Order: sequence, then C-alpha cells, then structure tokens
Amino acid sequence: MDKFEKLIRRLPNPLRRRVKRAMYRILAGKVENLDVKPVKGVRGMYRCRIRDVRIVYHRSSSGVHTLIEANFRSSAYKKLK
Repeated sequence: MDKFEKLIRRLPNPLRRRVKRAMYRILAGKVENLDVKPVKGVRGMYRCRIRDVRIVYHRSSSGVHTLIEANFRSSAYKKLK
C-alpha cells in the first residue's frame, strides 16, 4: 500500500472523494478550478489545498505532473526541505 492510499483510507467519505478527484485531475493536467499555488522555495513544485489536506506535485517543463506528497497540512511540507 503506498502513502497516497494510506492517507485516503484515513479520510472521511466526503473528503476522500474530493481528494481522489483532485489527484486524478492533477495527473490529467486539469488543475483549473483547484486551489493550486506554487510551493515557496522549490522550483516546479505546486500544492493543491482541499480543506486540511495538501497534495504536493511537480510539474515538469514538458507539462507532466507527478504526485510527490499528500498529507495533512501540518506535515505535508516537511519532506520537501
């Protein structure tokens, strides 16, 4: 079981659906209408906010999105630094 599945299992159902939907949209490159901002101090990294959950992903110059981290707000950025 990877870290994304582990996080999703811990979430309540309504939030679980929103996070899964956001992950699929990020991987498909359809980030419009999502709360997305660049991560300060890290080039090419972005974060998507869904309530208290943060999804951190990398966007390459070719436009490919790769999920890096998904966790609660308090610990989502710890592994990036």
